[in-house]
Amino acid sequence: MNFQETNELNSFLEGIKPEKKNYTIHIDALRTTYICLEKTYTLPQVPFSGLEFVSIKTYLQNISEFVPDLISNFKVYPYPYPKKDTHKLILLKELEIDNNKYLILLKFDVGYLGGANHKEIKKEASSNYSASIETNRIYFSTRILPITEIQKENSVILGFHSKGFEIQESIIEKDNSDERKIYSVFFDEMDYTEILTPIKKFFKIEEFWKFSKIIEPFQFENLVPSIRFFEYDINSIEKNFHSFYTIFNLREPTLIEKSNIENFQSWLSTFTIERTFTLSKNIAWKIIKHSL
Repeated sequence: MNFQETNELNSFLEGIKPEKKNYTIHIDALRTTYICLEKTYTLPQVPFSGLEFVSIKTYLQNISEFVPDLISNFKVYPYPYPKKDTHKLILLKELEIDNNKYLILLKFDVGYLGGANHKEIKKEASSNYSASIETNRIYFSTRILPITEIQKENSVILGFHSKGFEIQESIIEKDNSDERKIYSVFFDEMDYTEILTPIKKFFKIEEFWKFSKIIEPFQFENLVPSIRFFEYDINSIEKNFHSFYTIFNLREPTLIEKSNIENFQSWLSTFTIERTFTLSKNIAWKIIKHSL
C-alpha cells in the first residue's frame, strides 16, 4: 500500500466510535486465536500475492460493526511483520511508560483459512484470489513488544526498530559445550526453545500458566520478545501491562522489579482454559479470564 491509501485507512479507524463490546478469546486446533460473533460478516477475497488496499478497507469496514472498541485509535502498518505474513493485517498503537517505548500489535488473519461449508462460500477462489466467505469468527492476536525507535510521517507508521534478543546478554546461562545450534532465519522459522525454556524458569511461568502445551504467553519473532494477551479489552490490557512492563529487561534481570514479576505471575494465574469442540467436531479451547 502507498502512503495515501494507508492514511485513508487510518482516517477510517479514527472515525470509529469506540462502543464497548465484550468477547471471549478462543483457540483453534492450529493454536490460532479468534473471537466468535453473534452475527456473521463477509470475509473478502484476498489476492494470493498479499493484502491490497481494497481487501483491507473492505475487511475493516465489515468488522468495525462488531469490534469498534478494539480497532479504534490504532494505525495501519502497511507492511507484513514478519515478511512471511503477507495475508495478515497489522494494526499498531504506541505506548510509553517511564520513557520506555512499546507497541500494541493487533494481527488479523484477513485471508480465508479454510473449513467453510458450501453455504458459507460467497465467492469461490480463483487463480489469483482466495474465496470470500460468510463467517462469525474474527481471527486475530494481541501482543505488546518493546521498541527503541519508530518512524512516522504525519500519522502513518512507516517502520519501527526493536533490539533483537541476544542469548549471551540475557538471563540464559551460556552453554559450555562446543556444539552450537544453528537456526534457520528463512521466513522467521526459528526454534526459540533454547530461549523460552530459561525465561519460563526465571519467571516460574509454568507455576501460574498451566497451558504451555496449548499456547505460550511469551512469543518471539525476528528475535524480538513480546507478550501475548488473551483478552479482548484493550484498556484492560494496557492496565495490566503497566503493572509488569519491566519484565522485558531480559538482558539486565536486576532491573526487573520484584513487584512486576509478582504482578505478571498474578496476571497469568487469572486465566483458565476450557476444552470445547467446533461445529465440525474439531477440538478448540475457550480462554476464561477471572478477576485479580
